[in-house]
Amino acid sequence: MATVSVLNMEGKEVEKLELNDNIFGVEINEHLVHLAVVSQLANNRQGTQKAKTRSEVRGGGRKPWRQKGTGHARQGSIRAPQWKGGGVVFAPTPREYTKKLNKKERRIALKSALTSRVQADKFVVIDEFKFDEIKTKKMQAVLDALNVSKALIVLNENDANVVKSARNIANVQTALTNTINVYDILKYNTVVEKIEEPEDFTFENLRVLHRKYHPERVLLEYNPLWGVNKLRAMKLPLGWGISQEIVIVDGSSYQIYRANMQSLFSEMVQNADMVIFNRCKSSDPLTNYRRGIKVVNPSCDISFEDEDGELIDLFEENTPYDMDAPIIEIEDVDYGIFYVDMDDHPDKYVGKTVKFKARAMKSKNKEAPYFVPGRKAMTCCADDMQMIGYICTSPIAPQLKHGQWVMVTARVAFEYDKFYRGKGPVLYASKVEPCEPPADEMVYFN
Repeated sequence: MATVSVLNMEGKEVEKLELNDNIFGVEINEHLVHLAVVSQLANNRQGTQKAKTRSEVRGGGRKPWRQKGTGHARQGSIRAPQWKGGGVVFAPTPREYTKKLNKKERRIALKSALTSRVQADKFVVIDEFKFDEIKTKKMQAVLDALNVSKALIVLNENDANVVKSARNIANVQTALTNTINVYDILKYNTVVEKIEEPEDFTFENLRVLHRKYHPERVLLEYNPLWGVNKLRAMKLPLGWGISQEIVIVDGSSYQIYRANMQSLFSEMVQNADMVIFNRCKSSDPLTNYRRGIKVVNPSCDISFEDEDGELIDLFEENTPYDMDAPIIEIEDVDYGIFYVDMDDHPDKYVGKTVKFKARAMKSKNKEAPYFVPGRKAMTCCADDMQMIGYICTSPIAPQLKHGQWVMVTARVAFEYDKFYRGKGPVLYASKVEPCEPPADEMVYFN
């Protein structure tokens, strides 16, 4: 016999309650649960769509004019479909969508739904649920104490204070014991499906799950060894789409995986919205981790958690160059640090003058008054490199050759530019001089 904890409105356990196995311990019949949900949704449809056919439209008993000799097309009635106000061809008529479900089947489906909530630890019993007044904040406080964000509150009797306190909270609904149904029980629910083999992760199987659950939201924990780009290019069921990508990295083994699976890791993070490093130690080079992610995906958010799951606040790192100097000189080996740090903290560079060595990357318009001083950075392997740099405005830009090495002295601003399709660092060069290339043309981030 299953047991559940009885909690008070503060979320504290007050006693244990034994549940009736005839209701909360039955064998789950997924087929009948599915039929019950389909039946309820179908029965909720009104089916009242209606338009008048030619025979139902009032008037039009005689011909609008004689058959021949008027110069008009032959017409039999002003209520014909081609006339304004005429009848509709194949007009919709009221339809009955009701799907019958036997009483015994409904009971089994309801018991199966309740049993599934108990087995999934989604069944919470409250010793007393009463409010002295209608107060949404009090209801939200109770839900927070119970650690519940989406709930179906089932009451033994109608309590107006409870009902009205809950009705303005999203994803919270109240019901009486004699009005609960399978759909509402399952709606406020999280279902976990496991696909263990990559060949089973197909559009057809996802569509089966979609038809089975009709989910409001899908959280997918994807195995990157199956190919992240395969997932991004994969056809998805109707209404599905990738709204956010989050990559979770084990900080304790990150360096090993990065050294041995660079291409795979780069594929994982290149389009991610957020990268979370967990199980990090204080001795780990977290700033280097961040730089490595930023060069692959400059726009993603990065956070770090320690071994206890607490967030680590990375203080603003000390840069290897003097930020208070009249001209901040960036050494060749520090270009990668400079690039990432200015992307992370543009405010501390605005108005500053920087000096660094880079290649002049020209646009197709050779006369354009701007160029991009950049360097090559390795994102995952020697065969996968990209240029990194920021837009730079200079009157001598048209005179520069594409790819030549230059020493740039420029003032930093942060403003809108079509190069970024938004705001970003913009350099205003006061001096651009040809120079010799650095000893190592590659950019490093440590």
